[in-house]
Amino acid sequence: MLKHLSKNVNINDVGAVKGFIAGKNNENYKVKLCQYYALYCLYAGLEFEKPKYRRVDPVPLVPIENDIDALIGGLTKKHSTFVKTIKETGARPNEAWAIKWTDVNPQNNTTFWSICLLFLFMFFRERGVSNFMDV
Repeated sequence: MLKHLSKNVNINDVGAVKGFIAGKNNENYKVKLCQYYALYCLYAGLEFEKPKYRRVDPVPLVPIENDIDALIGGLTKKHSTFVKTIKETGARPNEAWAIKWTDVNPQNNTTFWSICLLFLFMFFRERGVSNFMDV
């Protein structure tokens, strides 16, 4: 990032750098440039007050179910089974690859992994944890 700044503007001129950063279109890029330039100013002994830029999180692309089904229809039998398993169970790819036939219970349409996840959900809910990322 500093290399990009130094190619386009004198990085020892704080006003010129602020103007260059302000001319960028991407707000997230402006935030990163300011962070790196602030660290450089600390190193070089320059005074730099970071301008206020608001980080904009992009809206994630969530495909509709018809698109996923069309994708699954165009895959080989092995890959379509794998992708359909991920779609139906919400498992991560490495979890889906780890499922063995002994983990599947056809009587109640569950797998060992889904039972483990249900147990973990109930365990944390009893302890007041609403988000697994908080653990």
